[in-house]
Amino acid sequence: MMDSYREIRTEADSAELQWDLDALREWETRWQMHFNPEKCQVLQMFTNKRFHRKHLYNLHGHILEDVDSA
Repeated sequence: MMDSYREIRTEADSAELQWDLDALREWETRWQMHFNPEKCQVLQMFTNKRFHRKHLYNLHGHILEDVDSA
């Protein structure tokens, strides 16, 4: 399992994370692998309420589940 995180403070940060998710398609093709979006989750951690931004991320057109713990 790959653990990855990105600090999200702005809408541009959210867009960049979504771009990274979209770029996985090229990686999957190159390595002949496939991510199952139903098994992928988003865990958002907030240390400061003013930066609390909920954003829906998707992989292969499937909205990733937002979880409180993993």
